[in-house]
Amino acid sequence: MRSTLLAVVVLAVAVLVSWLASRRVGRRGGGRIRQPRIPQPGEIWWAYVPFREIDEEKHRPCLVLNVTANYIDILKITSQDKSHRTDHIEIPTRSWSPNSTKNSFLDLSAPIRIGWADLDRRAGVVDAGPWQRVCQLHQVGRTIPQPPAEYLAPLPRERTNRPVARVLVAVVTFFAVLCVCGPCLNNFVPFFGSSGNVDGSQGDTHLYRLTVVAGDASRSGYRIDSTLAGDRYPKSTALWVGCDGKPLTISYEIDGRYKRLAATAGLDAHTPAGLAAKIVVAGDGKTRKSVTVTRDTTAAIDIDVTGVRLLTLSAVRTKGSCELASRPYGALGDALLIR
Repeated sequence: MRSTLLAVVVLAVAVLVSWLASRRVGRRGGGRIRQPRIPQPGEIWWAYVPFREIDEEKHRPCLVLNVTANYIDILKITSQDKSHRTDHIEIPTRSWSPNSTKNSFLDLSAPIRIGWADLDRRAGVVDAGPWQRVCQLHQVGRTIPQPPAEYLAPLPRERTNRPVARVLVAVVTFFAVLCVCGPCLNNFVPFFGSSGNVDGSQGDTHLYRLTVVAGDASRSGYRIDSTLAGDRYPKSTALWVGCDGKPLTISYEIDGRYKRLAATAGLDAHTPAGLAAKIVVAGDGKTRKSVTVTRDTTAAIDIDVTGVRLLTLSAVRTKGSCELASRPYGALGDALLIR
């Protein structure tokens, strides 16, 4: 039994390492310097676009809607035939993908928010007809005078060619598994039994990846790298604090897809000393968690959201004074929705 269990563990680790290595090698590489070009509404860019339901991303073309100093709103483009869908429209590819042999489809359902670091390169401009349809359905047109400084920094140099790396990793993994687990592989299938996700983590989603459906979406809800009470949380969800006595809120439609929300609530390091804020998490209109935080104190959030359809966050000042700031005081550190 022990040898069988060892085989399962080693093989699972080997496969996981192989998969992660093949995904990471060759991503966003080349060692090139980004050109200081600002995306414009109506342009098509190649970018690393996150999936809505899982914490992964895909390199694909997308249509730019709005551009701010912190994020970019886009609509994703797919080469798959979506002619049967009412929330997709066919768009010509001749102006931005001359090597393509067929048209693509633009997803009109909901904008996706990405960061400046997710941009790759400009492809072209969408045709006037589809753009007019987009303008009828979504808010478009915001832009900024210049991109963030980090956008102009050199991109990391890729180490090797991705297909070659996949072959090398696969070969090394095969021999490692053969040497370590050879004697007990015969017992592998009976022990493992049915297929499925062993660790149960598939489908967990960072909160900032969801689309804000109500509230001040132009200022809150995007990803920030926050420092809360001295600890860094690189995948935090931004939350502006209402400084005039009225809470600022944002809402997400999670439609009962998740079981728990885990995060660390706090105020970022640039928050004025003496300022305190109350952060409330509500599900379907009922308060699930209410905490008061400062620049030096945080509060753990670990709440049951089973069956919740509408998740609402709010923040309001309870003590101290606010100052002019270019980024929000409040944050939910590494907020994660767990299935």
